[in-house]
Amino acid sequence: MHVHHTPGIITICNANTTIGYCRYDATGEIEYLFVNAGYRRRGYATRLLDLVAAHVGGRLRFQAPFSPSGLHLIASYGRANARQRASRDVAAAIHVQGAPGDVAAIEQIIDRA
Repeated sequence: MHVHHTPGIITICNANTTIGYCRYDATGEIEYLFVNAGYRRRGYATRLLDLVAAHVGGRLRFQAPFSPSGLHLIASYGRANARQRASRDVAAAIHVQGAPGDVAAIEQIIDRA
């Protein structure tokens, strides 16, 4: 697998075909996301979104219209990021509070995610 990055476009390819690509702008707005049908449900769309997020250094926004598959991806990507943020916040709360037993503080952080 090869990842190619040009300004505003990230492409994932193998030796034979384009697996997927994502077009985005500098603010993190996803303009178009495509994954070849033969490679769907293998994490390539998430990988593309993670690469864009790392490149723009911020949250992603998605430009309409959305296909049914796109809606599913956006929802699952949002849930995964919320879980990651909650885990980081819980770890920070435990470290800051100094007491792993501070259940109320931890539950409060998880509820915000």
